[in-house]
Amino acid sequence: MRNAVCDHPSYRSSIVRQLTQLTILDGERLKHMDTVYQEDLLSLGAAPRVEIPPSENWLAGFSWDAGRPDPDAALRPSLARFETAMQDARKVNQAALTLLSHYK
Repeated sequence: MRNAVCDHPSYRSSIVRQLTQLTILDGERLKHMDTVYQEDLLSLGAAPRVEIPPSENWLAGFSWDAGRPDPDAALRPSLARFETAMQDARKVNQAALTLLSHYK
């Protein structure tokens, strides 16, 4: 698979102009500046300065849970019934242990 950017007519000259210390491009050794690309470089002038803006957090202020229903809301009534049943079971268990302790 080939990068389409490499097919652009000014690809090599743009890269050489912007990366002046580059010695190899696309696996080929670059010739000295006084040979192939010197005419292109002189005619184009200096490369424009590229300013890179400061990085930003893409997900700043984003919440994965925003707008979603609370998953525990559906479980709360069932949990309350379960806890009541557990309390009743503990009472019955304690009564059974007390009753059995009389027969030892």
